[in-house]
Amino acid sequence: MPTALPRCRIRWHDPTRPQPYVSRLYTQLRPSDSKDAWSVVFEFDEGHTPYEQNAQSFIADRVFFLVETAPHHLLQPGFAFPFMDGGREIGVCTVEAA
Repeated sequence: MPTALPRCRIRWHDPTRPQPYVSRLYTQLRPSDSKDAWSVVFEFDEGHTPYEQNAQSFIADRVFFLVETAPHHLLQPGFAFPFMDGGREIGVCTVEAA
């Protein structure tokens, strides 16, 4: 079972990028001191999808790694990391207090 993490704000670099109407988004976290990449999942409650939040930045209600061996210690309030789409950075994720 994945370990639950604090909420996370996501902001697209391109303010004209359409907000997805989905309940789940994924990205990769690549710590600067590691060659590993970790899959991160962002879940949104019903009625609280990025599209329904209707803002350039939006908040994921639940954020977690897909595997237990991921570097959970990095995800403290204030920690920021790129939101990747393939090999391209399209936004930034900032961990917030629960």
